[in-house]
Order: sequence, then C-alpha cells, then structure tokens
Amino acid sequence: MVSMLVRNPYYLTRIVSHVKHHECDALLSIILDSLFGSLAYEPHLTALFTEIVELEVDRTTSIDTVMRNDGPSVHMLSAYLKRQSCLEYLRIAVGPTIETMVALGCTSLDPELASVYQDWARSQTAMRLPLVASAVEAAGYTEVQNLSRRRQRHLVHVATHCLHDVINARHHIPSGL
Repeated sequence: MVSMLVRNPYYLTRIVSHVKHHECDALLSIILDSLFGSLAYEPHLTALFTEIVELEVDRTTSIDTVMRNDGPSVHMLSAYLKRQSCLEYLRIAVGPTIETMVALGCTSLDPELASVYQDWARSQTAMRLPLVASAVEAAGYTEVQNLSRRRQRHLVHVATHCLHDVINARHHIPSGL
C-alpha cells in the first residue's frame, strides 16, 4: 500500500485535498518525512506536488487564488521547504539578504513618497507636521524626495545582491524545487 501511495500521487492528492486546512501541514510533514524521506523518492514527490497544484487549478474559480491562502499547494510547498535540504538551500540563497535586513533594524526601504513622508514627519518633532500626506503633498518636500531616492537606491542594491545570491546558489537547489 505504501508503495502504491508513493508511486501514484493521485491517492495522496485526494487525501490531502480533503483534509482541513489547519490539519494539512501536520499531514504533509508526516507524508514527506515517512513516505518521501529518501532522495530516491524525489521524482515521486515532484509528481505529488504537480498533481496537487493541478487539482487546485482545476478546482479554482479564479486563477488569482491559486497558490495563495490556505490551499493544499501552499501547505505542500511549506512542508517541503522545512526539509533539511531546502533549509540549507534557503540559508545559502537568501540568508545573506535576511542578515542584511536584520542588521538594518527598523530602517524602511519603502520608497513610496507618502510612506517616506510619514517616517520623515515623525522625525521632525519641532515642525509638528501631520503624519499623513498624499504623494503629491509629500513630493513638495525636498527632504522627502531625497530620502525616497536614497531608499530606492538602497532597495535596488539589496534586491540586486539577493538575486545575485539566489543565482549563485543554483547548484544547491533541491531537485524538488
């Protein structure tokens, strides 16, 4: 029976699709660890994931909801990413970016003028500025424009380094991904 479940994803897909969302993570963790624990079963695991995504696509009423919310495919991906090989890959691929973001602390990278204005207005205690302004109003302040440009450059810098790290980690991608 175990061999049938591993080699034919149809049955596990139907089981997973009928489990309540709050129980799905636990079930998938058991399935991944017990049935697909060996790398030899990775192709079967990929087939299972493909089958789950296809079932979700078939059952959806709007393509905007696929792989969002509490769908089985999201739970499957979440459970898969908790495996040691995936955790190692994520550590290599996005770990440096996360460390950089943690080191920045509460520094915001949002370059949107209204958001920049709000952060800037909080720091201008002597001026008693309103904390909410439209993008047009925020653009009237040179300091806000300069801060927005700095945030844009910093965001591009962080995103570029993150993409570079992900590309360099391509040799570590688990076969299931």
